[in-house]
Amino acid sequence: MDSALHDSSTIDEQAHLGDAPGAANASLEALILISSLLAGGDCIADAARVRAASTGPCSVGSCTRQLGQGDRWIRARLYFVWSILRTRHRDLTALITRIRIRYRYPLILLRAMVITDFKLRYQASLLGYLWTILRPLAIFSILYIVFVKFLRLGASTPYFPVYLLFGIVVWGFFVEATSQGLTTLVARADLLRKISFPRYVLILSVAASVLISFALNMLVIAFFMVLMSVPVRVDVLWLPLLFLELVALSISLAFFLSALYVRFRDLNYIWEVCMQAAFYAVPILYPLTLIPARYARILILNPMAQIIQDARYVLVTPETETISQLYSTPWVRVIPVGITIVLVVASVIYFRRQSASFAEEA
Repeated sequence: MDSALHDSSTIDEQAHLGDAPGAANASLEALILISSLLAGGDCIADAARVRAASTGPCSVGSCTRQLGQGDRWIRARLYFVWSILRTRHRDLTALITRIRIRYRYPLILLRAMVITDFKLRYQASLLGYLWTILRPLAIFSILYIVFVKFLRLGASTPYFPVYLLFGIVVWGFFVEATSQGLTTLVARADLLRKISFPRYVLILSVAASVLISFALNMLVIAFFMVLMSVPVRVDVLWLPLLFLELVALSISLAFFLSALYVRFRDLNYIWEVCMQAAFYAVPILYPLTLIPARYARILILNPMAQIIQDARYVLVTPETETISQLYSTPWVRVIPVGITIVLVVASVIYFRRQSASFAEEA
């Protein structure tokens, strides 16, 4: 390939600017090189053929014939390149069609489970779906009165009510997705025994249902931001990536915990205690600046702490202390992100290996 490109550059150096047939042949050779590379053919032989066609004397008649021949070669090569691109487009379309056919049944089942779960969640309650918004607001009100009004936490943090509420909402999504995902295989053991379907659909249905509640809570966050005149900065464009990391972390732990819970039923109580302890270990109620720097550097390596602090930084206030500020380099963010990626890969592998025995052991 390198020799072909060298030959092409040599031809361009030898071409005259005023020679119309030479310019046409130079363009023709460049097109032949590109199309030959796409086709996997002998591009050197094609380049030599064009060079031989352009070396003779150029009278008016011969120039006209060479231009006509060059136009035919260009049209032929353009059609050849277009046919290759069309073939690759057909292959891509066929691949997408195969993926849609393969996952059509799981997607239909996932949609039905999400709708059913969201309808049944607050069916017998008086306020119904309002509890999706009222519950985090009630928790926020209690924590705000105790830790802000009485203990005077967060007095130096701008827009601290939004800062606190946003942390509670993000943490609430993580807790609900993992806690509900942990028990879903055992809770739907009858369904596992009666119907053959991909087991991961159960975990994804729980995550999707919790994600709907999370989206509604984000509307409340937006309302408070408008109410308190929180400025929206361009950094908010990073928020979808942080939410993607949050969803990946939550679903991966849900996969892993649900597969473990099928055999170890004590895991539910252990995870509940862990979540209570982590609620105070992760900087949700307090700014990270209240912790000594040597401990804060260890704490921020927790993926949830990194996600919450980064999300607060891009959405609420730039005075939020993040992992890149504690370590004076943005590259350290690779550690919590890497932990999340490892959890995703490990949980998927473990879930697939154990899925064959879910129906018998659940």
